[in-house]
Amino acid sequence: MLAGKYMFPAVLNLCRDKNIKLYLGPCKVVATQAGKWCLVSPVFGAGYYGTFHGGGLFLPTRACTQEHIDLLMQVETDGLAAVAKIGLATGCCCICGRTLTAEQSIAGGIGPICADKVGWHATVSDEEF
Repeated sequence: MLAGKYMFPAVLNLCRDKNIKLYLGPCKVVATQAGKWCLVSPVFGAGYYGTFHGGGLFLPTRACTQEHIDLLMQVETDGLAAVAKIGLATGCCCICGRTLTAEQSIAGGIGPICADKVGWHATVSDEEF
């Protein structure tokens, strides 16, 4: 169990500004129907890890692990490049969670439709990390 509060304003702003979910492997950042942003399991109903509040304040639940916090810290620091790197490692689009099949999509960690949605058309390569 993690104790404390964490600040992830860039993560929250990325999701809000682009109106996207972020699939980060073992967790995803999503908006609820009530408009709150949360960190949950990518499998529906399998885990709730915390809530984002104004300004990016993140309050983890007991189920939140250090791995979840580390993933959020990567995105906070490196933005979409970190999200794409996570997508590359998992083989799933970092925005919609679908399995990537095209070579260029796999290399960038993001599918073409989602790349258009976030306004990101460059392919991320291993050398950029």
